[in-house]
Amino acid sequence: MPVFRASEFAVCGISTTFILFAVGASCLGVAIWSYVQQGGINCGQNGKPPLLEWILGTGISYLIIACAYSRVKQGNNKTKGLGMFIVSSSHVFIFAWMIVGAVSLWRDGTDCEQVNSIVWKMGLSAVIISIILCLCGGYMFNAVYTDEEMGGR
Repeated sequence: MPVFRASEFAVCGISTTFILFAVGASCLGVAIWSYVQQGGINCGQNGKPPLLEWILGTGISYLIIACAYSRVKQGNNKTKGLGMFIVSSSHVFIFAWMIVGAVSLWRDGTDCEQVNSIVWKMGLSAVIISIILCLCGGYMFNAVYTDEEMGGR
């Protein structure tokens, strides 16, 4: 079984954790600030979930995933299977949650662009960053799979 080589996964692996943490904290901050300032949801109310609730969910879930990623990176070859399961399932979640957010943003939350532009911009940023995270996660998973097929490099 090949050994995880930090040099191969450093760019996507470490940066993904920092991006997840930064986006999660930002989403959580914007959601809480908006709830306090606006007294609740004031735009995108027809969404399932409303845009502000999607941003709050993104913040919480991304922070949880970032914590899980930091534990996966500390693992060794014995925990590689569990680590790959955590990474792949979290990227499937990020992809599915990104689709929910895109629908909430562009179909049901268009009024947020005028009513609460901070929520709109945070939602747009989170959707775009989710796409980038999914691409980076796919690259990492493919690199590990290719490495195993070739018997290590």
